[in-house]
Amino acid sequence: MDGRKWYRIAFKGLKNGSHTFTYHIGDGFFESFEDSEVKSASIDVRLDLDKRDSMMILDFRCEGFIKGPCDRCLAEIDVPLYFETQVVVQFDENERDEEEVVYIDPKRNHLDLYDLLYQLIHVHIPSRYIRNCREEGEIFCDKEVLKKWSGKVEKDESPGGIWDNLKELNIN
Repeated sequence: MDGRKWYRIAFKGLKNGSHTFTYHIGDGFFESFEDSEVKSASIDVRLDLDKRDSMMILDFRCEGFIKGPCDRCLAEIDVPLYFETQVVVQFDENERDEEEVVYIDPKRNHLDLYDLLYQLIHVHIPSRYIRNCREEGEIFCDKEVLKKWSGKVEKDESPGGIWDNLKELNIN
């Protein structure tokens, strides 16, 4: 079955006014996107759609987590994800996407949210994947990696090679 089918809204049959849709996005959602940064996730999406004669206003509330390697210790962790955003859909024969406005042909009878959700999730992914291990009891951290990071790196006093020639330079 086509996974995209679950993310289509047949808006032609909807009356003007507010409508609520809920979705759960799991691992399978991201499989069709080869270049996806996300491979594993559990995200609950609530969409409040306000349909009007010439436009629709989509209010998204997404909450859950994505899995990824901790930037500090490289352990696989759940990275919390929460965001609320609004997208305006207007009807225009020239279909295009702009920053917060999507234009779709008035002859279309459905709105496909699949790519839009993918983009919204990726825009809101935190730039760093870190859990506060000390406050959370270090249950997530790879302790072997942290030991390596906490040790002081020994500096080699004699770099050798071509750099030794720099010592012989008389700058004065």
